[in-house]
Amino acid sequence: IPVLRFPGGADADYVDWTETINNAPGRARFRSLYKKDADGRKTGLRFGIDEFGRLKQEVGFEAILVVNLIDALAKKRPVREAAESAAGLIAYCNAPERGKLRKTLRHWPSVRSRNGNPMPFAIEYVQLGSRLNDPGFMKQVRDAVPHLSQPELIQWYIDCIGVYIQLIKHADPGIKIIIDADMGDELSRGVLSHASIQSQVDFLSLNRDLNPASTEGMTSDQLWAAWVRALVDSDRKEASVLTELSEIPIAYTAWSWDPAQLNAMRVPQLLDWRMPAALGCASWLNELIRNGDKVQMATMDHLLGNNNGTSSILVNNDEAGKTQSGPQGRVTSLYSRYHGASRLALQATGIPAFASSTPGEKEESTSRVLDIAVTASQDSIFLHTVNMSRRKQARLKVSFAGMRTSGPHTMHLLTVVQPQTPHTAERQTYIHEQSSPVLSRSVSRSEFLLPPASVAIIEISILRPKD
Repeated sequence: IPVLRFPGGADADYVDWTETINNAPGRARFRSLYKKDADGRKTGLRFGIDEFGRLKQEVGFEAILVVNLIDALAKKRPVREAAESAAGLIAYCNAPERGKLRKTLRHWPSVRSRNGNPMPFAIEYVQLGSRLNDPGFMKQVRDAVPHLSQPELIQWYIDCIGVYIQLIKHADPGIKIIIDADMGDELSRGVLSHASIQSQVDFLSLNRDLNPASTEGMTSDQLWAAWVRALVDSDRKEASVLTELSEIPIAYTAWSWDPAQLNAMRVPQLLDWRMPAALGCASWLNELIRNGDKVQMATMDHLLGNNNGTSSILVNNDEAGKTQSGPQGRVTSLYSRYHGASRLALQATGIPAFASSTPGEKEESTSRVLDIAVTASQDSIFLHTVNMSRRKQARLKVSFAGMRTSGPHTMHLLTVVQPQTPHTAERQTYIHEQSSPVLSRSVSRSEFLLPPASVAIIEISILRPKD
């Protein structure tokens, strides 16, 4: 996993990071292990900034820290005070002891050292708030500045963000800045097009979650079709951001096919969500590949946890070190192991379509049964294929223009395995992975048979002339 985000998404705007460290000025020497929110729910504080920093050093991933922005925008604290708190987190993590810092930040590296971490954690990215388009977030800001016109509100956002960037860059001039691309249509256009934002922001953040359709009146086949396209088709207005502000790279800082949202839906008894989730995840990864010139980072939401319904990597609380991968974890791991660093051009013809719209939509939409992206390394071509058909296999004929290949090829396959037990044959499905050789009859053409409801990455060796 190359990049991890901490301490979270929307929750980060309601978290005081100093509650997760020991020896914080003005607090007890040792932090509490949990706190209660306004609804009385417990939030764990055992895994805090120091634990995350040490994990980063041990594993070697890059990191995104999310800082509280709503305190400034909603006037819960004076803007400079709120920004200094955010900059304090960056100083705590990244500034060396005895470095040149302003007086309000100077003590943080020493606190980190007292907590057993004399060396900086070298955090690479900081995100200013998260999910700024959330209705609750927008309402709090609007309630705090009800007198501002739309142009004045745009300037208020620009001013607050500017103070944050100034102080954070003082704490670490090299850290990269991420801000939300979606703050609401008019607000986003005004803020993101401003010269100071264009010159100082390194990434625009987008979120993408499963957009579950109502199941009212839907057959299991209709629901299957909606689920396998849910991630790619969900309406988040990315198109305008990707085209109009393409000079700033995109970071999907939270994406997830989130089965937790299915709890409130009436799901047909014999339809299991696991394989549609895997297919939807693979199609989404293909979409990221196709937009690889603009999308330069994507971090999975619900990545690690003990909730069997949402986490991609599932942790067993009763058995230390015992983990397993959920559907999205299985697919992302497969793509991580088998891919190239370059995207190849693809022409696809003769692929049948299926209806992917849901009952009640004004316009019927269709999607291709096969979703294909192609990457290449120096020695291999990788066909990333998703057969979204629930029951039908697909025959794929491939021609390699201007290339010669050598066989046999290798197919890395994820498919469904169903136990032969009464009443659960469809409901309880298991995702099986296998790699097997596939013979090729030609150095320039190949044919592959893709099982129904499968993700297959076909690895093809490139035949290169001798020097």
